[in-house]
Order: sequence, then C-alpha cells, then structure tokens
Amino acid sequence: MVRRLDENGTVVREFTDFSFPVDVVAVGDSAAWVADPTGPVTLLHLNRESVIVDSLLSPRLLAPTPDGGVWVADREAGQIVRLSPSGEVIRRVPGYPGVDGLAPDPISSGVWVGDRGRRSVILLDGEGNVTVSTPGFPAPSSLSVAPDGSEVWIADPSLGDLVRLSRSGEILERSL
Repeated sequence: MVRRLDENGTVVREFTDFSFPVDVVAVGDSAAWVADPTGPVTLLHLNRESVIVDSLLSPRLLAPTPDGGVWVADREAGQIVRLSPSGEVIRRVPGYPGVDGLAPDPISSGVWVGDRGRRSVILLDGEGNVTVSTPGFPAPSSLSVAPDGSEVWIADPSLGDLVRLSRSGEILERSL
C-alpha cells in the first residue's frame, strides 16, 4: 500500500494495488512515481487516472527528471530506463544489472548511478551517455547530489566510507 499524506500527516488517499513498493519519488504536489519489483512502475495522481508502465521486469530504484518523468533501475533486465511524464519509454540504457543507487542530476535531465557491477559511480546524461565514471566503489548504494549539482556524496558500506565527488568525478573527501 502507498499512502498520500497531507502536511499534518493525515492520510489523504490510499493506493492499494501494490504487492511490494520499494521506492517512491514525488512529482510536484499531486503525483508520485512508485516502483514495485513484482509489478509495474506506476505514476499515481491524486485527481486523475494513474499511469501504469508494465514493460519493465524488476523496477527497484527511481530518480525523478525535471520534466516530471523518471529514471528507473530495472535490475532483472540489467538496464536503466528513462520514462516520460506520460509513462512512455524515452531511453533504455542496457548493461546495468548491478545498480544499487540512483540520484537525479539537477543540472541536466541525467542521473547519477551507483553501479556495483562496474564498481563505479557514473553520471549519465539525458540521452543515457556516460559523461563521468569514477571507479573504486565496490558497492555504491546511496547517492545524494548537492542542489546546485556541483558535487555528489556516495555511501559505500563495503568501504565503510562516505565519499564526496566533484561533478567531474574527482574525489574531494573521504570520511575515513
């Protein structure tokens, strides 16, 4: 179940058509994308019909795009997919079965990717092209990008470390 709460924590609406929701990202004030690895990716709307995208095998992680779309890590298919605000597949980027972290890039319509398969943190542009790749991360599982896009923080539990990268992929600081 996914619940929409108002600013006071009161349930505004319940969406019960999910088996195992694992990630959710808001789109404006009245919608949210939801990933369910046992079902589709769904764009829930408060005041209109939801958009269901069932062309993915195992959607696990989401990162919003500036236009209201979303990037999806589809682990079983080994791909990262960009969806439009209407749920149309804009781009499929194959070769990513080991994605453990996604974060939106505030400068472009791209996405930062924590990829344990490549042992790297990668920045994909809006077309799905690699623009930055920084190796040395065995399990980059959580990414957070500065609001101005100048740096990204990475948590890698296998290193027991937090790492701060510049936008160009240079390691600026380690927490050790």
